[in-house]
Amino acid sequence: MTERRRILIADDEAVITTQLEEMLLSFGYDVIGAASSGAEALELARENRPDLVLMDVVMPGEMDGIEACGRIQNELDIPVVLLTAYADDAYIGRAKGVEPGAYLLKPCKNDQIRAAVEVALENRRRARIITQMADGYRNLARHRETQIKEIHHRAKNNFVMASNLLNLQSMYVRQGDCRRALRDSGSRISTLAALHERLYRSDNPEGLDAAEYVESVVRALYGAYAPAENISLTTDLEPMELSPEILGPVGLIVTELVTNALKYAFTPGYPGQIMVRFRRAGEAFELLVSDNGVGFPKDFELSASESMGLGLVWDLVYEMGGSVDLESTEGAIFTVRLPVPLLQ
Repeated sequence: MTERRRILIADDEAVITTQLEEMLLSFGYDVIGAASSGAEALELARENRPDLVLMDVVMPGEMDGIEACGRIQNELDIPVVLLTAYADDAYIGRAKGVEPGAYLLKPCKNDQIRAAVEVALENRRRARIITQMADGYRNLARHRETQIKEIHHRAKNNFVMASNLLNLQSMYVRQGDCRRALRDSGSRISTLAALHERLYRSDNPEGLDAAEYVESVVRALYGAYAPAENISLTTDLEPMELSPEILGPVGLIVTELVTNALKYAFTPGYPGQIMVRFRRAGEAFELLVSDNGVGFPKDFELSASESMGLGLVWDLVYEMGGSVDLESTEGAIFTVRLPVPLLQ
């Protein structure tokens, strides 16, 4: 039998606390306590180390739910799901800064709360697994090349298993947004798995053929997300060697941009085209992903996008010291420029 997950509730209204406790118990969770303020929630979380905190935003005292969420997640590595009646920009902006497991607006249905709790718990569990794997890889990197290849092989298998588990979990989640989030997470893991597969098979794991890798990522996404036969995809990829440390983020950027085009760019029933271009640009390289779909609104700003996928693109590009531009006159054209020296 699996161990029951332990949840802490934080809300200053006793009626709501009682209702949430009864609901969570009916779903098979253990409720280890109830707090009526942010400070009390932080203290109870420190003492009892729950698996998750379900917390209101506006509560009495100097520390509200958003501040308590940030401290609980950063200090204790415990996911927090915020449950609130406040949807104004000020609250949402602060909540985005602390990255809660979910931000649910009252009133919401029990199955919505359950889906958010399950996804938050699963995401944190997988994040911990990946962190443990990364720590293990750094320690094992000192060993011989054959041992490194074996590590990559095992990692690839673990990534594939994680991707399959996410896709399987999506079949049992009723809420559409949660189902799509699980499926998209599976695609991201598959992209990293493809990189590890090439590292395992390569005679030179320090430099891999970027064109071959990007082509495999794009074709896998097209097979998984292509909405109809009248959506075509073409590539123009210049062969070049890049290190795995660079190809990992590049693969994730390609995954997000191509997935976004396949899912949202085209009107059902109408033909569409997607182009992916990858080429040298001086001592760096340039990635272009374009489509002839519906495009973006005129006032759309990529840096302010609430989309997790486009937000990930923005973060990855700027962490690498690059730039990303969006042109949306006829369809959408994303141009990513990264000042990364190529391997000789």
